[in-house]
Amino acid sequence: MKHLIQIVSSALFLLTLSACSAYEDAVSSANTPPIDWPSFIGRQDMKWENEAPTDWLQAPYLGNGMLGLMLFQEKAGFKNPEATNDKNVLSLHVGRGDYNDNRPPVDGRDHTWIYRGRLPIGFYRIRSKGDVTGVDWRLDLWNAKLVGTVQTSVGSYQIESVVHAEFDSFYFKVTAEGDEAVDFEWQPQEAHSYPRRVCDRNAARKIANGEEVTGIDKGFTSMPYPKAPEVEVSLNPNGNISRQELYAESGELITAWKVIEDTTDRSKTLVGSIAFSQAMGEALPQVKADMRRGLQEVEKGTYLSNHERWWNAYYPQSFVSISDDFWEQFYWLQMYKFASATRSNGMMLDVMGPWYQPGFWPMIWTDLNVQLTYWTHLTANRLEVGASLVNKTDQYTHNLITNVPEDWREDCLNAGTIFPADMVAPVGKSVADHMIWLLHDYWLQCRYADNANKMRDDLFPLLKRALNTNLRYIEEHPIDLGDGNIHFKNTWSPEYPGGRGVDINYTIALTKWAAETLLDINREHQLNDPKAAAWQHLLDNLTDYQVDETGLRIGRDIPFDKAHRHYSHLLAFYPLYDLTPDKDRDLLKRSVDHWLRITQNLDNKKDTARSVTGYTCTGAASMYASLNDGDTALSYLRMLPFNNVSCTTMYAEGNPVIESPFSAATAIHDMLLQSWGDTIRIMPGVPSSWKDAHFRSLLCQGGATVSADRSEGQLIYVQIDSPKRARQLTFKMEMLDPQFAIIDSGGIVQSVSLRTNADGFYQVELPADTSLRATVAGTDLAAIHPVKSSVKSANIFGLNSRYEEVVKGFKKER
Repeated sequence: MKHLIQIVSSALFLLTLSACSAYEDAVSSANTPPIDWPSFIGRQDMKWENEAPTDWLQAPYLGNGMLGLMLFQEKAGFKNPEATNDKNVLSLHVGRGDYNDNRPPVDGRDHTWIYRGRLPIGFYRIRSKGDVTGVDWRLDLWNAKLVGTVQTSVGSYQIESVVHAEFDSFYFKVTAEGDEAVDFEWQPQEAHSYPRRVCDRNAARKIANGEEVTGIDKGFTSMPYPKAPEVEVSLNPNGNISRQELYAESGELITAWKVIEDTTDRSKTLVGSIAFSQAMGEALPQVKADMRRGLQEVEKGTYLSNHERWWNAYYPQSFVSISDDFWEQFYWLQMYKFASATRSNGMMLDVMGPWYQPGFWPMIWTDLNVQLTYWTHLTANRLEVGASLVNKTDQYTHNLITNVPEDWREDCLNAGTIFPADMVAPVGKSVADHMIWLLHDYWLQCRYADNANKMRDDLFPLLKRALNTNLRYIEEHPIDLGDGNIHFKNTWSPEYPGGRGVDINYTIALTKWAAETLLDINREHQLNDPKAAAWQHLLDNLTDYQVDETGLRIGRDIPFDKAHRHYSHLLAFYPLYDLTPDKDRDLLKRSVDHWLRITQNLDNKKDTARSVTGYTCTGAASMYASLNDGDTALSYLRMLPFNNVSCTTMYAEGNPVIESPFSAATAIHDMLLQSWGDTIRIMPGVPSSWKDAHFRSLLCQGGATVSADRSEGQLIYVQIDSPKRARQLTFKMEMLDPQFAIIDSGGIVQSVSLRTNADGFYQVELPADTSLRATVAGTDLAAIHPVKSSVKSANIFGLNSRYEEVVKGFKKER
């Protein structure tokens, strides 16, 4: 019954979001020019010209939040020994986001890294008669469809492909031209841990060289790792089945497909599906149902139109255009990628999404990766596609509880630094810092959705258990420093070398946020929770943030003096905003400046830490935007393309990781609109070079939406909408002599007079379903040009000469 209630609650949650989005789009677009969506999104399409992509970083990608496709001309090697070097073959890789190994523990140890990691599925060889000599492809974002031509030595063939938006099915059509002929060949891949293979190889090399096997190579290779059963492939004209049973009957993956041949136009259409279940016998019925539906839709001619309908409704939920073609296109590619990678009923996003490629970190990481990923959709007003974090946390609460030792399970829960899709990862008696940060993302989802009941009924008990885990840690690891304060004896600032010690700022910030949030929910809903006194005592007596002349330290005995790509010590500023630019500007600017000076090695000091990487750039951009320094924010954003980002906006740090490009979209949001601390800040960090910017229906914490226009360097139009309920709004904007009016749901306009307070904020009471509009005198809303980018600089991304030219320009600027 409890599970049923959770499902109904989630369904109502999403219905509420959909209703709000429809209202917001209608209201904020009133009296401003309409957007030609197909034309605008078409500017953002990726293109591949001349050379075929040769790896996943260059490849076009399609997905529906669970299944994923990637197309490239792969070369055989260690990462994929099943590949071929034949010049007439393209590889169509298939993935499923929740497909991970499910091996049982050995000797009481879970060995999560290699026993529970993501697994490869396989790929289709698209084999042509002639060798591939070139490509002309376009990823049509508006319809989420790959189209184009493959040129060969004897002719060419057309391609068309989608991963269906509404159910787990994929489609790839080839149409031969000239003397060409094309076939599909299925190649399954072994269900074997890639990190284990890497360590086996490393160990073998060391042994051959007479060296000692140490470290992670020794640890991984010393664990038993029997092979999973061989893949069973059954080929039949009526439909093909590939079945991978996991080791010890701990799960099964079914890949099904059929090729439909049409001799009249010389086309062949591959229709397929993939299902996975940890329970034996459940995957086959599901894959058969999805195949049946897919084939029926193809036969009726509705397969593509039903798929396209979903995507055509998805994009207009909000709108962003800026007079910076590169970043506008980068932004919209993240909106496409995010909806391709996850959905409300999809997996919680790990570092790969649905596009498996061999990597050493094949699971969900909670020391930064998953948290940054789930900021992308919030301000973008695309809450439904990002609800997977909330829904999966709800679904696997029991596993989070059993992750802690038995004597803590009555009132605690926790998540490991790494875990698979089901969140199983026993962690011992440690603090729940990563879990609390994950729940901050849960809280953000509720805040943007304006769903106080969800926060009370579901977040509150989760956060209560997580904070109690930290309280239990304090009880069992007491430390008295003679000042009467509460201290943490030995916790960790993620990734900082030597970053374990007393009073770590990462732990302090997250603990304070959890206690304050629980007390807020308890007061708002009059819950009278018996733990409230303990939370208040913790807040009143917890040691202060550790600070020195350079700003925020790592911890009590650990200064920030080594290069560090992660901003774990700065969480009190961003994203928690316990320390804010309003109250603590000097401390925060000093801290961020110092972090980046040391991390970029501007003082020419040597150390062994990992320095600037993708999320260093995006985190810096967001923080400087919060400090109202848009030019510095953009300068760090422009470092991103030189830090492991590819021409398709995919990202790798030697291995696939997905969060940093997503957090670049978050940084753009932070430049355009911020809504922390119960206040709205409109265009607070727009760089001076973005003379023109326009957005519609961007979402704020509390559920209000904002639309705005900046033209020739001046903010000339703002509209704040208050759907569903009345709101008291506090906001800040830089507009010359604004004229204010309130518009009701019937379109009646009433002028109002607003003045800023001593801090420069406006305040207004907005009734339900009304809007506040601010304009510069003489502004003609009908004359506003919402699209700020230039037509001549369209379609920068993909494997083409335009991308290289733009990036070269960035290098010259540096």
